[in-house]
Amino acid sequence: MSWWIIFTTAVIVGLFGDVAMKQAGMGGVVRWGWLVSGFSAYTATGFAWFWLLRTRKLSAFGTLYPVANAIGLVALGALVFGETLDKRTWLGIAVGCVALWLLSER
Repeated sequence: MSWWIIFTTAVIVGLFGDVAMKQAGMGGVVRWGWLVSGFSAYTATGFAWFWLLRTRKLSAFGTLYPVANAIGLVALGALVFGETLDKRTWLGIAVGCVALWLLSER
């Protein structure tokens, strides 16, 4: 299976886990279904990491995953939770993309 499929799936599942954790803690009461869903998503992402890091450079994927995750979280924060995007957010995304370019496998 292509590493891009595993990687993309891991990012999507990880983003779901992050949203589930946010949902679990909103409203002052722990929502256990969301909490369990978040932990399950994080566990699945861990297995994907194991598979990816067997064949790929840690330095490349150690940057690729968090930047992809950050971009996804910024988008979800704005679209799902109504968060606003300021100049620092956009600058952070740009710097992350530069880091990806610098650490990319050539």
